[in-house]
Amino acid sequence: MKNFVQPANTIPLTAPKALVSGEGVFIGKIFAICTVDTASGKIFQGAVEGGVSLKRAVGYAQPAQGTAVVFDATAQTLISGAGTAVGYTYGADPDDATRALVKLVPVVV
Repeated sequence: MKNFVQPANTIPLTAPKALVSGEGVFIGKIFAICTVDTASGKIFQGAVEGGVSLKRAVGYAQPAQGTAVVFDATAQTLISGAGTAVGYTYGADPDDATRALVKLVPVVV
Protein backbone atom coordinates (compact mmCIF):
# COMPACT_ATOMS: atom_id res chain seq x y z
CA MET A 1 0.00 0.00 0.00
CA LYS A 2 1.59 3.26 -1.13
CA ASN A 3 -0.08 5.53 1.41
CA PHE A 4 0.66 3.57 4.62
CA VAL A 5 2.60 5.74 7.08
CA GLN A 6 2.84 3.86 10.40
CA PRO A 7 0.80 1.63 12.74
CA ALA A 8 -0.02 4.80 14.77
CA ASN A 9 -0.24 3.30 18.27
CA THR A 10 1.87 6.32 19.15
CA ILE A 11 1.80 9.48 17.10
CA PRO A 12 3.81 12.72 17.05
CA LEU A 13 1.92 15.56 18.73
CA THR A 14 2.75 19.09 19.83
CA ALA A 15 2.67 19.53 23.60
CA PRO A 16 0.11 22.19 24.60
CA LYS A 17 2.01 22.63 27.90
CA ALA A 18 4.96 21.02 29.67
CA LEU A 19 4.15 17.31 30.07
CA VAL A 20 5.66 14.48 32.07
CA SER A 21 5.88 10.88 30.95
CA GLY A 22 2.62 9.08 31.75
CA GLU A 23 0.49 12.24 31.78
CA GLY A 24 -2.79 12.11 29.87
CA VAL A 25 -3.63 15.01 27.59
CA PHE A 26 -6.43 16.03 25.25
CA ILE A 27 -5.32 17.77 22.07
CA GLY A 28 -8.44 18.64 20.14
CA LYS A 29 -10.35 15.35 19.87
CA ILE A 30 -7.19 13.27 20.47
CA PHE A 31 -6.54 11.72 23.89
CA ALA A 32 -2.94 10.60 24.35
CA ILE A 33 -0.59 9.48 27.07
CA CYS A 34 2.72 11.34 26.93
CA THR A 35 5.58 8.86 26.53
CA VAL A 36 8.46 11.18 27.56
CA ASP A 37 8.87 14.40 29.54
CA THR A 38 8.53 17.29 27.10
CA ALA A 39 8.39 21.07 27.08
CA SER A 40 5.46 23.14 25.89
CA GLY A 41 5.38 23.49 22.11
CA LYS A 42 7.73 20.55 21.52
CA ILE A 43 6.87 17.41 19.56
CA PHE A 44 6.37 14.27 21.66
CA GLN A 45 5.17 10.74 20.98
CA GLY A 46 1.68 10.26 22.41
CA ALA A 47 0.24 6.79 22.97
CA VAL A 48 -3.27 6.78 21.52
CA GLU A 49 -3.82 3.01 21.57
CA GLY A 50 -2.69 0.20 23.83
CA GLY A 51 -3.00 -0.82 27.45
CA VAL A 52 -2.14 1.69 30.18
CA SER A 53 -2.48 1.97 33.95
CA LEU A 54 -4.42 5.08 35.01
CA LYS A 55 -5.14 6.40 38.51
CA ARG A 56 -8.76 6.37 39.68
CA ALA A 57 -10.26 9.45 41.37
CA VAL A 58 -10.71 9.17 45.14
CA GLY A 59 -14.04 7.44 45.77
CA TYR A 60 -14.23 5.95 42.26
CA ALA A 61 -14.43 2.19 42.84
CA GLN A 62 -12.59 -0.21 40.55
CA PRO A 63 -14.77 -0.37 37.42
CA ALA A 64 -15.87 -3.74 36.08
CA GLN A 65 -14.12 -5.14 33.01
CA GLY A 66 -15.44 -3.58 29.84
CA THR A 67 -16.60 -0.36 31.49
CA ALA A 68 -16.05 2.76 29.39
CA VAL A 69 -13.97 5.24 31.38
CA VAL A 70 -13.68 9.03 31.36
CA PHE A 71 -10.40 10.81 32.10
CA ASP A 72 -10.07 14.14 33.93
CA ALA A 73 -6.93 15.71 32.43
CA THR A 74 -6.73 18.37 35.15
CA ALA A 75 -6.75 15.86 38.03
CA GLN A 76 -5.01 13.15 35.94
CA THR A 77 -7.55 10.55 37.09
CA LEU A 78 -10.33 8.35 35.81
CA ILE A 79 -13.71 9.70 36.91
CA SER A 80 -17.26 8.39 37.02
CA GLY A 81 -18.82 11.61 35.71
CA ALA A 82 -19.76 12.82 32.26
CA GLY A 83 -17.15 13.35 29.59
CA THR A 84 -15.46 11.68 26.65
CA ALA A 85 -14.67 8.00 27.13
CA VAL A 86 -11.00 7.31 26.43
CA GLY A 87 -11.14 3.52 26.61
CA TYR A 88 -12.37 0.45 28.47
CA THR A 89 -11.12 -1.14 31.66
CA TYR A 90 -9.81 -4.67 31.54
CA GLY A 91 -8.80 -5.11 35.17
CA ALA A 92 -7.21 -3.71 38.28
CA ASP A 93 -3.53 -2.79 38.23
CA PRO A 94 -1.90 -5.64 40.19
CA ASP A 95 0.87 -3.30 41.39
CA ASP A 96 -1.30 -0.38 42.57
CA ALA A 97 -4.83 -0.75 43.98
CA THR A 98 -5.61 2.91 43.18
CA ARG A 99 -5.22 2.35 39.43
CA ALA A 100 -7.15 0.59 36.66
CA LEU A 101 -5.84 -1.06 33.51
CA VAL A 102 -7.35 0.68 30.48
CA LYS A 103 -7.35 -0.24 26.79
CA LEU A 104 -7.10 3.11 25.05
CA VAL A 105 -9.50 3.48 22.16
CA PRO A 106 -9.18 6.37 19.70
CA VAL A 107 -12.17 8.67 20.08
CA VAL A 108 -14.13 9.71 16.99
CA VAL A 109 -16.84 12.25 17.70
